[in-house]
Amino acid sequence: MNQSHCPCGSKKQYNSCCQKFHNGDSCLTTVDLLRARFSAFIKHEKNFLVNTHHPFYVTPQLISNLEDTSFVPSNLKIIKVNQGLASDTEGCITYSFDYLTENGKESYQTTSLYSKIGDQWFYVKDT
Repeated sequence: MNQSHCPCGSKKQYNSCCQKFHNGDSCLTTVDLLRARFSAFIKHEKNFLVNTHHPFYVTPQLISNLEDTSFVPSNLKIIKVNQGLASDTEGCITYSFDYLTENGKESYQTTSLYSKIGDQWFYVKDT
């Protein structure tokens, strides 16, 4: 059993946090999906990243880009959540994170759009 802290920053153990989503459970909210996708980059869960990307935007280039395991984000900070609850069909989240480059640690802030198809949330794009 994996007893390490979840990379999403929830302070929960990975096996009781994002691992369940990586193993097939549906994310009930956009925050669940954001955290699970963030963890998936760190855990190299490429299939989860592809499967939770809105199908309209999945391209061979996207799949190829996800092969690059050099991108490792850290220190997720959720700044603002707009909609994205289980009862919604769309939502957006503004958040930031850090990552390493050749020049050292960089920070990135963005707002991501999400859409729900059936009972599953999907990442659409950054604005």
